[in-house]
Amino acid sequence: MEEKGFVVSALKYRPSIFSEVVAQKGITSTLMNAIESEELAKAYLFCGPRGVGKTTCARIFAKAINAKYIPEGTDMSFNIFEMDAASNNSVDDIRNLIDQVRIQPQLGKYKVYVIDEVHMLSSQAFNAFLKTLEEPPAHAIFILATTEKHKVLPTILSRCQIYDFQRIQVKDIVEHLAHIAQDQNVTYQDEALHLIANKADGALRDALSLYDQMVSFTGKNLQYQAVADNLNVLDHDYFLRITDHVLAGEVGECLLILDEILQRGFDGLMFLLGLAEHLRNLLVSMDPATLRLLDTTDQVKESYQKQSSGFQAMELVEMLDKIQKTELAYRISKNKRLLTELTLMQLCAKFMETGDYTEKKTPDSSPRIAASRPERVEKKPIEAAPVKAAEPTPTAGAKAVEIHVNEPSAKAVETPAKPALEKPKPQVSEHHAKEDPKAEEEQNQTAESQPHIASARKRRSSVFSLNELESKQDELDEKKEPRVIDHGQEIDKVSLNVAWKKYAERMQEQGKFSFYSTLANNEPTILDDRRIRITLENNVQSSDLNTEKAELMAFLRTELEHPGLLLESIIDIEDKGNIGFRTPKEQFQEMAAKNPVLTKMTQQFDLDLEY
Repeated sequence: MEEKGFVVSALKYRPSIFSEVVAQKGITSTLMNAIESEELAKAYLFCGPRGVGKTTCARIFAKAINAKYIPEGTDMSFNIFEMDAASNNSVDDIRNLIDQVRIQPQLGKYKVYVIDEVHMLSSQAFNAFLKTLEEPPAHAIFILATTEKHKVLPTILSRCQIYDFQRIQVKDIVEHLAHIAQDQNVTYQDEALHLIANKADGALRDALSLYDQMVSFTGKNLQYQAVADNLNVLDHDYFLRITDHVLAGEVGECLLILDEILQRGFDGLMFLLGLAEHLRNLLVSMDPATLRLLDTTDQVKESYQKQSSGFQAMELVEMLDKIQKTELAYRISKNKRLLTELTLMQLCAKFMETGDYTEKKTPDSSPRIAASRPERVEKKPIEAAPVKAAEPTPTAGAKAVEIHVNEPSAKAVETPAKPALEKPKPQVSEHHAKEDPKAEEEQNQTAESQPHIASARKRRSSVFSLNELESKQDELDEKKEPRVIDHGQEIDKVSLNVAWKKYAERMQEQGKFSFYSTLANNEPTILDDRRIRITLENNVQSSDLNTEKAELMAFLRTELEHPGLLLESIIDIEDKGNIGFRTPKEQFQEMAAKNPVLTKMTQQFDLDLEY
């Protein structure tokens, strides 16, 4: 009978035999072998994500079981029973099912019961079903299907053969959609089908629903751009463009593309996830062996390979690490757009040349032009022809400078002259250097000739990178001579104790009674001319000391006029095993001796000890 009206592709092209099932060959082969050998279990559990063929395979399997015993074309409605556990999940529903199981089939040999969404059954229903599932009649076979296997009771799982359905790969979905498009005379681009398959996320039913939607929207002409606009997905062209601008260090262009993406309604987090996926694809495309990991067309693969040639692997890894950290901070950020823009700036900063921003600060400098990234050129040794430079005035301790000019650029090689023993090295003032242009030019050429400045891959130093600023500061600190600190005079025991008690009284006035007790009961001992030590009794006192240590040391250094004074602390762990029995009164008296505040507190609140 010819079908009337429109039928969705998910129903029209639903498999009716095992050979039509997409991308589940391992499961279908096992089920077919079990039917042929007549080694059928009493219970099966089909589990996996949505839209991968669980219910479809259950129906095909149920029909194939009785195919040997029922003539072809005979109605099997009395041999196959389907129940939706989402709406029939009570104990009464399971009892009705058990009553039906007892009746033998009128045709064929087996009665097959397909229970969909079995995880929706209540605990009481599972328990009622357990005995029948464990010892079913010889003619009964149960096929359970679920998307959430972890919600099924372990006692049920132990009585079933479990088949895990996998997500369908993008290439398998694309092949299936291409077959349907040819059957419906729909023109299409491979990239459009890949976009639909990626959007479906491994579910063939979702892919078929999106396919019907796109066919209606485009009028049976599936073009990539039209599909991308209708599905509201970020086109890979956006990421190709923004990566090119990052490689050129063009911050402004990156921010404009980001604004265009946000204006289209996309979330900043979605953009970051897409950019991370794009950089991952670039990293994968660097090696021809891993190129097959990309689920896309050959044309897009060529685009990835072409763009990845401008990067090194570690550069992409560092960029991915930065984006991952931004993703973690994105959810708690108050200004999410600023965080996203800052990330793009930091990515661009890796490829900016030194001087792009320093030149902009000088009034005579020309406007900044975005420089393209320097090509990687293997340096070959070239014989240099010596050129005589302007001979400087011979002075004691100076360096004789000999300049050699190569074909690509000029280089200077410094040869140390014999230093004079008594005469000091002359210093050229900055004012004199500015008046003499030749000397300034020679100085610049000499600086360019330093081996630690020239590198194979000259990078633009990032004005946005805090790491580079910190590293430069560390270099400057290393060049500085070590500063000698005058620790002052030796520590006087009497002055130390006076200052210590003075600070303890200040803590008492401020209401910090716990720290006051620590200072009052533990006097410091002098270790050497700059170190003192305090012995504490427990971790609580150590915590109080760490909190107040900065102010305490500032006070002591001022009082004792000893700027290099240091304080160490240790916790004295005594052997408490030899301490005899003490009454509560003795314990309180010992505690009050260490902390007089306890006595004041008992008097103020009129407290009595329980003896």
